Amino acid sequence: MWVKICGLTDPYEAEKISRMGVDAIGLIFYPPSPRGLTPERAVDVTSKVIPGVLKVGVFVDPQWAFIRSVVERVSLDMIQWHGSSFSEEDGYELNRIGVPWIEVRRVRPSDSFLTLSSDAGASMVLVEGFSEKAPGGTRTVWDFRKLSGVRTSVPLILSGGLDPETVGAAVHEISPFGVDVSSGVEVSPGKKDLEKVARFIEEARK
Repeated sequence: MWVKICGLTDPYEAEKISRMGVDAIGLIFYPPSPRGLTPERAVDVTSKVIPGVLKVGVFVDPQWAFIRSVVERVSLDMIQWHGSSFSEEDGYELNRIGVPWIEVRRVRPSDSFLTLSSDAGASMVLVEGFSEKAPGGTRTVWDFRKLSGVRTSVPLILSGGLDPETVGAAVHEISPFGVDVSSGVEVSPGKKDLEKVARFIEEARK
């Protein structure tokens, strides 16, 4: 089970979490977010993350030059793309950057799925509940069962409303490739509860 802990803002927490057996950590480059980082701060946050843990940059409708500069400055391993809309041109630009990327799908109550694919070239598809509040990190609870039995052409990452109490049932129901969490393991926005993080990882992989 691939596990990503997102929204890290503190170097100490990032190092500790990287040593808990996670596959990836998420760094948010979206100024309105309470977990938002500057590239300079992201370098500090990741300074002691152990080798082998992927550094994923989370972007929301940014300028392409900004993404490229952050990828280079922070040595990102992957991009997570939250766009208000998605076009072939977006996929083309993302593929040109030279690191793998995650396409995000935000599920509305009326949405249904038969298949999930990324014709644009994403390495993974992350699915979370839709919220008007923000493009992510809102702990929006949604009906995971919409994805039960869905066919995928790329690895499926389940996100949104997960915490140590719910992740086990969600994994059992959906059998995703991986899971992603931010607010479900926090004391406050950007401040992680390391005990909750450890429990989340354990329950996801149990």
